[in-house]
Amino acid sequence: MGQLGLLVQNAAPRHQLGVATTSIRFFQTLGNALGTAVFGTVLARLYAAHGPGGDISALARLIGVSRADGITVFADATRAAFWGGAGRWRLPHCRH
Repeated sequence: MGQLGLLVQNAAPRHQLGVATTSIRFFQTLGNALGTAVFGTVLARLYAAHGPGGDISALARLIGVSRADGITVFADATRAAFWGGAGRWRLPHCRH
């Protein structure tokens, strides 16, 4: 939990320490689930727009050159989704 947990535990009244600590984990888990859903949606949409076979599940059935192309498109879609997420994460941390 690190510094956030220590900060919350120091700020919370003693009788609410469990609630405060559990709230941290709940919202971290919620954020992880939301981030995973958004990342997966972006990845699937990018692959569907540029990859052979339509959607990501078709990648397993491709053979030969189509499979190589599909893997390349999947890697490119993963890279684009990752850098899009990294750029979005960085925006609130930029200072003027």
